[in-house]
Amino acid sequence: MELTILGSGTTNPTQKRYEPGYLLKIGKDLVLLDAGTDTKMQIVKSGNNDLKVNYIFISHTHCDHVDGLPALFWRWWVGKKGDILTILGPKGTKRFINKMGAAFFPKFEDYFKFKIKIKEMHNSSYRTKNWKVKSMYTWRQGHTSSPYALAYRIEHKGKTLVYGADMCYDYPKSIVQIAKNADVLLIEAAVPESKKHEDHLTPSRAGQLAAEANVNKLILTHFYFDTSKHDVKAQVKKYFKGQVVIAKDLMKIKI
Repeated sequence: MELTILGSGTTNPTQKRYEPGYLLKIGKDLVLLDAGTDTKMQIVKSGNNDLKVNYIFISHTHCDHVDGLPALFWRWWVGKKGDILTILGPKGTKRFINKMGAAFFPKFEDYFKFKIKIKEMHNSSYRTKNWKVKSMYTWRQGHTSSPYALAYRIEHKGKTLVYGADMCYDYPKSIVQIAKNADVLLIEAAVPESKKHEDHLTPSRAGQLAAEANVNKLILTHFYFDTSKHDVKAQVKKYFKGQVVIAKDLMKIKI
């Protein structure tokens, strides 16, 4: 597997960090993990072909994690033919996608030259011939079409990536459970220690989580308030002794 960081930032724009989005190559499959603004352009900049994306995993429907989808759908409407796009997400995803599509295309599925399959996940699993993914609810949140956020555990040829997306500061044990002994944990370290917030993790809290889950590598992303300008690794290393990577846009990581 190969992970490409499309966006390591948040809804607060910077010149170096775009909104959340991650691209995962699994054999011949191209999986998009969330899709913030400009995800389409970031895929192109990374050297990949957005028309080849055949899976989308939605962690939750906060705007900065999904507002790139309409642009992708518009692009795929004119360019993507005869393919199947499978979308995984929490309860409420089907309603969200249908409403979003209908805003641009009345009966939007009738216009597309590719087929959309939507599977709502609820502490459940999904398998293909070559890989499998397990989902788990992490926390209940507001301001979304779905009240829940999901974490995903993706396994392929003995390697495991866990994507945790947004987390509350007092994270539930479910994220530790789904990330147990993973090769890579991709999760936010959104706010610095001085701006602790109940709806996001600080670097030290992310380090505690990674240590409890006993993961090998921790990739930190989704940085608010110039968090990455602080000594993030030092804060994490108080609790987590494994490898720590500070995500940067267009960074590629082998798993």
